[in-house]
Amino acid sequence: MLRTPWMPLYCDDFVSSCSDMSCEEIGAYIRLLCHIWSRGPLPTDEAVIVRIAGCKKRIWKSISSRFSPCQRDDGTSGLSQTRLGSER
Repeated sequence: MLRTPWMPLYCDDFVSSCSDMSCEEIGAYIRLLCHIWSRGPLPTDEAVIVRIAGCKKRIWKSISSRFSPCQRDDGTSGLSQTRLGSER
């Protein structure tokens, strides 16, 4: 996977897509997006995801539906975000 040091952020799209999220949910969400951008899809292990996101499990549960199953570079199952993948 090609590594890109910067990620485009379409502010209007981001704000409108997160209008139903709390500040804590937005913080976890953006951390996960940044991780996916720089390191590829998330693993499916919830304990790892909450560490990456810096949040509690209940916050991850509230935003988890925004991520889609995919395949990681190593062939294992992972999670990504559809728009982020298309921007990459």
